Amino acid sequence: MDFVRFRSLPTEIREVIWLLSLPADEPEVCLMWPVNLFEREEGPASMRPSRPFIVDTAFPAMMHVCHESRVLAQDSKRSRVRFRWSIAAACPVPFRHYRPDLDTMYFGAENLHPILRSSDLDDQLSDVKSVAFDIHECLRHEIHVIDFIRQEFGSLQTLSFVLADSTGEKKIDDFGRPECVAFRQPSRWCKLQQIPQEMMDKTRLYPNFPVRGRNPVSLLDFLHYFRTKLEASALEGRRLASAIQGTDRSHVVADEENFLWHGPNLKIQAQTFVEYQKDGSWKEVCGDRQFVASLDTVMSGRYVPMAKRLNPERCRVNDLDGDFELIYLTASDDYDDDDDDDMY
Repeated sequence: MDFVRFRSLPTEIREVIWLLSLPADEPEVCLMWPVNLFEREEGPASMRPSRPFIVDTAFPAMMHVCHESRVLAQDSKRSRVRFRWSIAAACPVPFRHYRPDLDTMYFGAENLHPILRSSDLDDQLSDVKSVAFDIHECLRHEIHVIDFIRQEFGSLQTLSFVLADSTGEKKIDDFGRPECVAFRQPSRWCKLQQIPQEMMDKTRLYPNFPVRGRNPVSLLDFLHYFRTKLEASALEGRRLASAIQGTDRSHVVADEENFLWHGPNLKIQAQTFVEYQKDGSWKEVCGDRQFVASLDTVMSGRYVPMAKRLNPERCRVNDLDGDFELIYLTASDDYDDDDDDDMY
């Protein structure tokens, strides 16, 4: 039933009603930028993602009701809804700061390795509740990822491994076998969704170089295997710490269920990205954004020099990662807007 007298209410009361219609924060995914953090000519500082960490949000419903509600929503001082310019959308889009208690921090193929080598994020990881990794990187750098999780994420509750798609289809390697290939994260507003149970049963993972000789494992088996390795690593870390202190207290931690969060209380799951479409639907897109390594070539995006890195609070910087090109990785490959000789 329509409230026909709404317009006759005082402006202040209408404003309060509009503001009460704003939704609470929903879980989002934090995509670090720049995506390509590989060190080039600028030293260790070039491997640091831009701050502050930002997440995309949906337009509040009051943006679509009437002129009055839309103007109020766009007034960030009153509505607390913040906007930044989007090159892709050609208009301001809503965002908010990353919340470690609510959002998922994602580490992908192009930024995980540099971050593992840096201590720049150490002070921001202890409060993270949910983290996601490109599963390909976990297959390749298993020990390093396990140490990273165990040492840095003391408040972790959910650990996600992200595949390029949920179909179970994989690219074919040099031996004619399907393998898990790294992919580039979405450049638009996206979310993580669960991979269906039936697909988890069918999906087979083949470890990549340098352990191609291993037998394939199911996605479900991998999740169980990683939990076991994580718990074993955590227990060993506790034993080593006890030994350094001069006291062997290994019997105290025999019950793994009571050992911090490295037990059954940690939720480990498999997910894939879905990206928001213009028609309001969500679509898997990373199956078409997989890296194709062949000798000296790889699918990637251009490196963004530090001097050209924009303020993520003013511009939706992830729009700049939309292009996905084939680049020759040679010693003379530099970032130059006017130089397209090495682009195919």
